[in-house]
Amino acid sequence: MFVGAILVMIWMFRITSNLRKHGMSTTWHPLFAIFGWMLPPGVLFVIPALMLREQWSKSAPPAQAGAPSADSKDNPLLLIWWLFFGLLPLIMLGVSANSMFTGFGDTSTEAVAQTLAETGFAVTMIGAVGSLIAAVVFIVFSRQLTARHRSLTGEN
Repeated sequence: MFVGAILVMIWMFRITSNLRKHGMSTTWHPLFAIFGWMLPPGVLFVIPALMLREQWSKSAPPAQAGAPSADSKDNPLLLIWWLFFGLLPLIMLGVSANSMFTGFGDTSTEAVAQTLAETGFAVTMIGAVGSLIAAVVFIVFSRQLTARHRSLTGEN
């Protein structure tokens, strides 16, 4: 996972750098491709999502014969990825904390352990399925963005 995160940072840095080399202004400096994953609110990954959104729109292939490009609108996969990668874990954390602080009627050791086990299993399963969906969606999105960016820059 650590190596994958580094590769995504390099990939995002390169796309933003290429956009700037091709004369496009970008809101985010290429260094945000690295530090954006760590900056608050790092839990939600807002900066990387906004960078990817900008990279998608700026990497649109040029319009043919002066007609506006239809490909410049947002890719819905990016929103789906952010919901499952940035927002769902935060919701699951809230559910876990809520069950710990308010879900106990019986405070005996056995009752507390059983409540944590039941809630923990559900939260773990929802988180695992959410992470799997986020990973698949990100792979599809990154392939689409890479192809789109390559058609703009002429890279192979």
